[in-house]
Amino acid sequence: MSTTERPFRSEARSRLRPSALAAALVAALVLLLAACGGGGGGGGGGGDSALMLRVAVINETTDDLAISLDATEPGEPQTLATCKGEVYAFELPEGEEWVLTLNGQTVIDSLDLEANLIDRNLTAEVQANEDGTVRLERIQAGSQVSRPAQLGICT
Repeated sequence: MSTTERPFRSEARSRLRPSALAAALVAALVLLLAACGGGGGGGGGGGDSALMLRVAVINETTDDLAISLDATEPGEPQTLATCKGEVYAFELPEGEEWVLTLNGQTVIDSLDLEANLIDRNLTAEVQANEDGTVRLERIQAGSQVSRPAQLGICT
């Protein structure tokens, strides 16, 4: 068997030279990094380095809940209506101890955090039960927490 050599048709050949292809790839990478907030700094944006606690709260009680983050002074309470769920974001005080409270009841105390959670952005899930008890479902390092589904609360 013999092989027949066939030249590529000129329209089937790549029209980009290797140097032009490399330049196009570099340009695409630069655009991708710019769109994703590249350039170092951890993506904090503008040098803002405040740590945050984002907590998803479910209220299955018959009354509204007052949620606050208290440090050396009490924080401004936020209200969650009965039979609702919502995500709250609190800026953690730098170098201070703090507690997250629901109706004055401590749910998270910074002094009780595991070492790997100190000086980190945190997410948590908290449930206020029908009988008035409050349960911390989870707390972990992170910056994203989903809003609780409204269907099924107080059913």
